[in-house]
Amino acid sequence: MRLRSIAARAALAGLPLSDFLIREVRKIAEQPTPDEMRRRLQERATGVIAQILAHMEKTAPDQFQAELPLGARAPPMPMQVSLL
Repeated sequence: MRLRSIAARAALAGLPLSDFLIREVRKIAEQPTPDEMRRRLQERATGVIAQILAHMEKTAPDQFQAELPLGARAPPMPMQVSLL
């Protein structure tokens, strides 16, 4: 980005260029680093999986929660999972 376009954006925001630049640098500094994002995504994925498993345990009929006899197959069940 060139200085003119940055100055124009500052003018549109009604700020002096120096204040605009400080505000933009603060926005960037508040963003998580790639390592922090990876950690957050891993934690969230674990939580979502736990929610799905808990939902499946609550909604599955008792007959399908118990171990089936050798060779028996459970009929397919339609699943409706709400993540949040």
